[in-house]
Amino acid sequence: MPVAFLIHGRKKEKVHSKFFDFVSSVFPKLNRKCVPFVTDREPGLVNAIEKNFPNSDVIMCWNHLINDAKFNLHKMGADQENIAFYLSNIRELLRCDSVEEYKEKKQLLMVKWSKPIVTYFNKMEKDILFHCGKWIINKYDNLYDPFSGVTNNACESMNAVIKRLNKYKELPVDCFVLSMYYLQVYYITEVQRGLAGVGNYNLRHEFTHARIPKDEICLPKRVLKPDDIVKHVMSEIDSVREECVKEYTENTSTTVPLNQDSNSVPLSEDLNSVPISEDSNSVPISDDLNSVPLSEDSSSVPISEDSNSVPLSEDMDIPKVVSITDKNLSQKSLARLTVENDNVTFVQQQKAFMVKGTQGNIYAVTLLPKETCQCPSTTQCYHILAAKLFLGDESDNKLKFMNLKQLSREI
Repeated sequence: MPVAFLIHGRKKEKVHSKFFDFVSSVFPKLNRKCVPFVTDREPGLVNAIEKNFPNSDVIMCWNHLINDAKFNLHKMGADQENIAFYLSNIRELLRCDSVEEYKEKKQLLMVKWSKPIVTYFNKMEKDILFHCGKWIINKYDNLYDPFSGVTNNACESMNAVIKRLNKYKELPVDCFVLSMYYLQVYYITEVQRGLAGVGNYNLRHEFTHARIPKDEICLPKRVLKPDDIVKHVMSEIDSVREECVKEYTENTSTTVPLNQDSNSVPLSEDLNSVPISEDSNSVPISDDLNSVPLSEDSSSVPISEDSNSVPLSEDMDIPKVVSITDKNLSQKSLARLTVENDNVTFVQQQKAFMVKGTQGNIYAVTLLPKETCQCPSTTQCYHILAAKLFLGDESDNKLKFMNLKQLSREI
């Protein structure tokens, strides 16, 4: 079952080492009991495990080893028949019961190999000798499979969830974290059912003392099957975003912030059905305008330095309104909400803006000579955008959308 997760940008040994350092501190018995780690052939991952768990074996997945060999055989120009021949020989070597048997069989098989194949095999041989051979896997009970040897794809349900998530080119971190959470909830529930003798898992004979009565099973409020997790999470995220938009719309439905430099525009009696344009002529506002709620497609107004929120009345003109098309609280929307809630103050002595964030923290923001903010964000944050909106500057409202995969390659 999934126990710990690492979200990272690149497969670097330093990142993996921090992760396994955490794992070893939480589960110290793993190193004392020499629990094997089954991985792919990623060098940074292997080195990090060996550094933090020196008493444990790192066993490499046969599927990855075979697929790597197949890929390189294709690169060397081998045809399909030769590829099948060489892969069959590699599997024979992996299934040897001892190092001595492996060396004998290797001498017999390599006589039929081409020189480029021999050169490639010599580079990968250390992985077979120290991480993949059957004689290494057999040290651990119920780990070796006569057909697939050993694989790190044992948890098929978890892999299925991750594959569904991978269909999204750019996935918010919160969606991935929620998916992994629901997957852990599913397995925790299955373990409890197994302890009670009613689930898909059965207790081994030496652990029968851990059996629990059925009425002691503690089930979470919501348990999702792995096949339904991704669909549920994506719909749940959309629901949260809609609630944020609804709450934001309700908070701004009875007041309209004024911009001194904006041109007057009319509001018709049916505010939701008539678009508001900059060049419209002034029209009196009806008595019942305040009672008409704004929909999600209603409009909001940029705020200048001296603007205030004023209730709608019959004697005022309404300034230019900018349509809100965001379906979530984006940086732009958060900045606008911050200004409308009077959470931006300019301090003359410090020549800086004091911006109160959504969590109540106050950050100092400067715009000249360089845009800076004291918050932890590594990119332009909504505190800086709020300071600009406070001055009536909307030049950065149209945020640039970047392809994260392309950006990571460029870095």
